[in-house]
Amino acid sequence: WNRQLSPTDIDFIGRLYPRAQGVSNSIAVNGGRVAGAIGAHGETDQFEFQAAAAGLYTIQMHGDTNVVLMLTGPEDPMQVIAIDFDTDEDRNARLVQQLTPGKYFLRIRHISPDGTGSYEVSISQ
Repeated sequence: WNRQLSPTDIDFIGRLYPRAQGVSNSIAVNGGRVAGAIGAHGETDQFEFQAAAAGLYTIQMHGDTNVVLMLTGPEDPMQVIAIDFDTDEDRNARLVQQLTPGKYFLRIRHISPDGTGSYEVSISQ
């Protein structure tokens, strides 16, 4: 019985289930657009924001880069709430969600595993 993972196994599992990297960017609700970029193949950008009050929140992607947007939380970056990649008329990701107060997390990645490009994201209530 093999109890050791080979480098190939580790690479495969890592691609299938990417480890959540530390959140390095904060974004303010009603604070305007924040610029970001997927600079390397397979990169996932992460943001966190605080929903101060219960209500309807819109998370909107802007730009030409085709990204997947994932919302997780509250307080738990592994609890998926919603995912989108081209809802609005410009084929940008947009999530409209009823949220309770708490800390939420966004993960943004290119739709193609080998894609890169810049984008902007905004959150409004």
